Amino acid sequence: MAKKAKTAVDILKAAKWMIENIGWTQFTNYRGADGCMLISKRWFSERPSAGKIRSMCLRGALDLVDTPKDDFYIRMESVKLIMEAIGDFLGNRNRIFHSIAGFNDSQSKKEVLGVLDKAIKKAERKSK
Repeated sequence: MAKKAKTAVDILKAAKWMIENIGWTQFTNYRGADGCMLISKRWFSERPSAGKIRSMCLRGALDLVDTPKDDFYIRMESVKLIMEAIGDFLGNRNRIFHSIAGFNDSQSKKEVLGVLDKAIKKAERKSK
């Protein structure tokens, strides 16, 4: 059984690992083996032809990370850290105006991973 994420740092690192090692996509949360675009991970059980998840966007990766009892607070902290990193990337520290999906869909994989790295570093500094 896979280890469950217990902190925002764990969630961010797991999401980064999935994007790097499983695959990254745009304009949908997930893509199946057949290339289909799927919004919800639940749809994989409802559409067997989709096969396994072959790629995901940043939002999809965050949602796939397993946490104990689906801990709302650590999930929200990871989303907050990502949104702050996106604001920094876009040069707007005081007002976050971009969505995670919108950022993912308008940037390169390298830029998405760079934002994840910044969010991870900030989370690690906060946890010390």
